[in-house]
Amino acid sequence: RQAAAGAAWGEEHSSNFGNPLVGPCQTIGRAELAAAVQVIKIEKRRLLLRVDNAWVVDGLQLILRGEIPGPLWEHADLWEVAWRAIKAREKPVRVVKVEGHLDDEAVAQGKGTKDEAIGNDHADTWAKSGVDAHPPADEHERILRSQKQWALRTHMMMLEIVLARAEKFRELG
Repeated sequence: RQAAAGAAWGEEHSSNFGNPLVGPCQTIGRAELAAAVQVIKIEKRRLLLRVDNAWVVDGLQLILRGEIPGPLWEHADLWEVAWRAIKAREKPVRVVKVEGHLDDEAVAQGKGTKDEAIGNDHADTWAKSGVDAHPPADEHERILRSQKQWALRTHMMMLEIVLARAEKFRELG
């Protein structure tokens, strides 16, 4: 599974982005949080951050109320970056939850606005472009094979040391 962070200011806005999520933890939650953090760092004006992930919204609202993320927070590394970015801002940030994947019927039912639907769709499109920017799967497989070979060589070396040591102890009586 591969994930990516994506955000959109508008259809042709120069700040729009879709970036592959870095690291072994490729979850949607981490990708959504990474996108929110990047937006907070990029946008210098007053910010109304619309996020379709309740976990990210809840965490950012805790930070905005003054809570400092602790080491037990899931993805604490990114939450700390979010906290530092919010503290460093001169202009305020407001975070609201929006529904994801709104169609015309959901908009008509009042579950969100047409602008929110369009914005969320643009952000999803950018995130998908970030997924496509991940290195090809065969490159990942090559890296994993190399790491596995290294681990096997290391384990064999350790086993040889243990066996040689045991033999030495037997010789010494």
